[in-house]
Amino acid sequence: MKYVLRILVNLLAVSIADVSVAAAKKAKAPRAPKAGKAKAVLKELTLTGTVSKVEKKGRGGKATAAYVLTDAAGNKITLPQPKGQDAANLADFIDKNVTVVGKGTETKRGEKTSIRLSRIVSIEAAGGEADVDVPMADDGDF
Repeated sequence: MKYVLRILVNLLAVSIADVSVAAAKKAKAPRAPKAGKAKAVLKELTLTGTVSKVEKKGRGGKATAAYVLTDAAGNKITLPQPKGQDAANLADFIDKNVTVVGKGTETKRGEKTSIRLSRIVSIEAAGGEADVDVPMADDGDF
């Protein structure tokens, strides 16, 4: 009888220990984001170059059109589609020298600079008058 009682007490002690360990695992603080994955801050960028159209394969093998700005140094920057009711049709600027003002990031790795444009604010033919001016959503101007 004492032997059975000891077994029951030991089983109860092991069960309580397992429950407390599981509760401690759930109560851990959330992990901090990795240092290399910090969210980039968008800044205003003014870029000048020539617009071209490229075909890219999307999901399911479907071809989609993408527009690329090539600057004087030969850097290629993919242009996002402008949004808003006055959005520019990027096809109107193919093979033209343009100035694009937008929000994006500029990352330097050694001597190489990588530019990623997230939003187009305005686009105009370089040296000409503005063809379109797309208001930014966060300005509250429209």
